[in-house]
Amino acid sequence: DVAVPMGRSSELGAGMAEDAAAQQADSRARLQQALRTLRMDHAQRLQQDLASSRDRYAAQLEEEIAKSRSEGAAKLELELQAARAEHHAALQEQLLQLKAKYQKLMEEEVEAA
Repeated sequence: DVAVPMGRSSELGAGMAEDAAAQQADSRARLQQALRTLRMDHAQRLQQDLASSRDRYAAQLEEEIAKSRSEGAAKLELELQAARAEHHAALQEQLLQLKAKYQKLMEEEVEAA
């Protein structure tokens, strides 16, 4: 055992308390810095994830729009073809009716002659 005079022990205790307080303050500062770094890293990751999600969504939306336009164009083309066929059939019917009238007129003209 080391004999320490009475006044010196209180100084020694005070010095140890100051060292402990300084270490605690240093630890607290390091923890706060680590927490700030973690928060910044987390915020950065969130921004990257958000940008990535936004880009994926935009690409998916563009794909859906292109698909919709393509399907719309194909549908319009089918409707146009159907309308043309219907119109052609109507013209054919009118032509047959005109031919029949012409034939009837020719027959009436031959009978009249």
